[in-house]
Amino acid sequence: MTGRGHAQWGRRYTAHAQSRTLDGITCPEVKLTLAIIGRAVLDALNAAHDARAYVQSDDFTYWCDLVGIDPNRIRRHLEKANS
Repeated sequence: MTGRGHAQWGRRYTAHAQSRTLDGITCPEVKLTLAIIGRAVLDALNAAHDARAYVQSDDFTYWCDLVGIDPNRIRRHLEKANS
């Protein structure tokens, strides 16, 4: 996948994640959490070392679990995109 393809996947992921709700309720806290996760994904796609480390962390897993996102799926996509 080219750099352009990485960015497109990141934007699609972010848009999809932002359409999620927590128990059917969209609230500012969920939107903020999704924005942070989305930013980490985009930064990791752009080879930001800190973002890659964050995506592998337990903190990332916690926040993903909180809003119902599978962090391992994100990690697999990032591994493919960065290889």
